[in-house]
Amino acid sequence: MPKVLFVHDHVFLLGTEGNVYSSGCFPRSVWSRYLAAFPSLTVLGRVGTDALTPDDQERFPLSSAEGVTFVFSESASKFTSLLYLNNAARVTVREQVARHDAVIARLSSELGLLAVREAILQGKPWAVELVDCPWDSYWNYGGVKAKVYAPLMAARVRRVMKRSTHALYVTKEFLQRRYPCGPGATAVSCSNVEIPQLDTRVLRAREGDAGGARERLVLGQIASLKGRFKGIQTVMEALSTLRMEFPTVEYHILGGGEREPWVEEARRWGVEDLCYFDGVLPSGDAVYQWLDSVDVYVHPSFKEGLPRALIEAMSRGCPAVASNVAGTPELLPESSMVRPGDADGLAQKIRNLACDRQRRVAEGRRNFFTAGEYTSDKLSRKRTKFWEDFRSVVVSSVAQGG
Repeated sequence: MPKVLFVHDHVFLLGTEGNVYSSGCFPRSVWSRYLAAFPSLTVLGRVGTDALTPDDQERFPLSSAEGVTFVFSESASKFTSLLYLNNAARVTVREQVARHDAVIARLSSELGLLAVREAILQGKPWAVELVDCPWDSYWNYGGVKAKVYAPLMAARVRRVMKRSTHALYVTKEFLQRRYPCGPGATAVSCSNVEIPQLDTRVLRAREGDAGGARERLVLGQIASLKGRFKGIQTVMEALSTLRMEFPTVEYHILGGGEREPWVEEARRWGVEDLCYFDGVLPSGDAVYQWLDSVDVYVHPSFKEGLPRALIEAMSRGCPAVASNVAGTPELLPESSMVRPGDADGLAQKIRNLACDRQRRVAEGRRNFFTAGEYTSDKLSRKRTKFWEDFRSVVVSSVAQGG
């Protein structure tokens, strides 16, 4: 049976008993997408330096799963990767590609690009998942070096996509326009989100809660605390003006990472008493219950593909305000979006929702039904067909001695 290597820059975490945990987007349920087509999977990524304590393990999703093996590499430096230097990361990637029959590269990622290059050199079949826009990732977020690197990374990803024979995009149009695959390629649009069938009782409860006097206004965001690309700082700046009109406003952040830099950021804006860091919850019901406590979901990110957390919030009937990056305009109308970093615009959109019950109900209802396009049953059919098609290519390659 074919041996498949999945490659991404994601930083995994090790538990005390050898289990592997995800710092964000790779709970064990994700691997079933690939195991539906392949008997086993090797995952090549990076690993955190410190093992999780038993208490920490409760706060991060388990990634270990039957049929999945993990291999870890050193980080692939951006500029050494440009030169294809013989660093430790490249050696690891080359060895792992040689041991497998095919490669699945999740982009944009340095390890993913290295894996595609090695697959081409070794004549192995490869497929790509494009989950974000490298231009937005570096241009909208970061300093001078990031802005210099943005066009280089975007060009590298564009070249890979042009050469791909199997390409999965998380957006319907945005990433396809910027990074088109070549003629004759098997391409599919399929978001990474996993939400269950929608329950209209959730919407009815949400609409009931939207009325009457509000003791407090709860803003919520699911975001990693690592880095500043999720726009947490934009919300905090917006809060500094909103608190005058809404003295009981609260901002809740669900996500892992170091809190202290953000506590300091909140203090800088004079809103440390309004910000709550709710840690990490297991994916599924616990997250949905957390979302049900949120009045307005905010997502002023500087980079995205198609934001999974936003879709999850929409599936709970949350009215939302987000930045207009990448595939977000496929989810929300212009009236619900702001430019990245526009704290004044974000504050005004939140203010409009907070003061208008009818608008909250209408936007929550619209979001709920839009999220219905991304339920697991609909997406899994498209995704499984795509990976089964790729499997046939891999099996044929193995039979021919590729």
